[in-house]
Amino acid sequence: MPAPESGEEGAALLPAARPLAVLGRFVLLTASGYRPPARLAAPLKTVRRTPLDLMIVPTSMYGRSVDARERLIESTRELLWERGYVGTSPKAIQERSGAGQGSMYHHFSGKQDLAVAAIRRNAADLVRRADADLAGPGTVTERITRYMRRERAALRGCPVGRLTMDPDVMADAALRQPVEDAFEAVRRRLADVIDEGRENGELARSVDPVATATALVAVLQGGYVLARAADSPDTYTQAVDGILALLAIAGRRRSSAAT
Repeated sequence: MPAPESGEEGAALLPAARPLAVLGRFVLLTASGYRPPARLAAPLKTVRRTPLDLMIVPTSMYGRSVDARERLIESTRELLWERGYVGTSPKAIQERSGAGQGSMYHHFSGKQDLAVAAIRRNAADLVRRADADLAGPGTVTERITRYMRRERAALRGCPVGRLTMDPDVMADAALRQPVEDAFEAVRRRLADVIDEGRENGELARSVDPVATATALVAVLQGGYVLARAADSPDTYTQAVDGILALLAIAGRRRSSAAT
């Protein structure tokens, strides 16, 4: 177990001291074999109500420790988006998160382990946002339009999609897998919605759900690339407008055939 950060309260806690419950501003710990350092001895109170030794410890001893993992993951998410995997050094992560080396290596085995957690978080967010757009109210076309037109940072690029251009991420199966899984999940969700439109008559039966879903995702990701190349979000907007116009044509063809 790596040493805690210097200056953190509770640095002398042993692994045997484990939280049982939170009581107001205190945490209840098992304390078998635990002897507090002199500076903490005064505020601690031992209670014998079970075969275990219990002690009440101020939660400030765990505040930074509990938050450190989240700070590390969120900081790594931001840095990966800004700098890519190679440019995201452990030192940069620690500086951005405010967590020390001890905290980093307490929660994660190393940079790769932390990056996997951050990429998984980004991937889950990508899928969650798509689900929220596509599962909401409205017709199939309205839901797809809502997904495609959702406000995005076109010039920064997709936090997941940009990783596909990082050779170090693509060469590492553990780093690449969440990226692949996220895009597969979004394509599958889009395909289900498109198939719903075919079944209810909103879209032409000739529309291929999987191919169309893939085209929609490709337009978004390609739109990011074009916007960054042109240094203008207008190119991204044009790409979205174009694919939605084609989708509308598929809907009109269905309506014409029905009449």
